[in-house]
Amino acid sequence: MSRIRPGNAEPLGEHVVVSGGLGRFVRNAVVQGAAAELFKAWAATVRYGLLGTPGQIVLCLHDELLVHVPVVQAADCAQLLESSLQSVSAWWGAGSGVRFVADIGIGASWPAASGTAE
Repeated sequence: MSRIRPGNAEPLGEHVVVSGGLGRFVRNAVVQGAAAELFKAWAATVRYGLLGTPGQIVLCLHDELLVHVPVVQAADCAQLLESSLQSVSAWWGAGSGVRFVADIGIGASWPAASGTAE
């Protein structure tokens, strides 16, 4: 039996069911964990697609991939990013009806590619 008895807890056998705040954290952990797994699969697929080219992933941050490729391969890399996301999401989220979209920018630097350059 739990010794912690928040005001909004209800006994359920030997366990306590807590509504409100704790449930929100649990749901968030599941969503964040699932998103991280999708991102890892996407990054691995992109990395595989870059094999045999001078391109390489130089940064993975949250839901963003920064890929360095020669200028002449920029359009092909953008296509690789998009097709990889669609391929991974087709099996990762099969039947969910969720549409995954990549916002892809091309530029000589991260600020230029992301649209944050001044």
